[in-house]
Amino acid sequence: LRSRCIGELSLGNDFNGVLPWGLIDNCPFLRCMHGYGLCLWRLGRFDEAERVFDRMFWLNPSDNQGVRFLIDDVKDKTAWEDREND
Repeated sequence: LRSRCIGELSLGNDFNGVLPWGLIDNCPFLRCMHGYGLCLWRLGRFDEAERVFDRMFWLNPSDNQGVRFLIDDVKDKTAWEDREND
């Protein structure tokens, strides 16, 4: 959580750019966001998880981490344990 907060503070509230996965310095922050979103989802905090995953889409539109495969389950409020594994 601390890492994510530090990353968000470093970007600032008005940051509307992208953080491409291909730039190695962006990977730790994007990994942190991904892990945070997964934790929120597992805890049943769907709205917060959705916000994190949506933010990840804006920051990394190429979605190298595959959030596009998770977001529908989060939006549908499907429990972590109940999702179908493809």
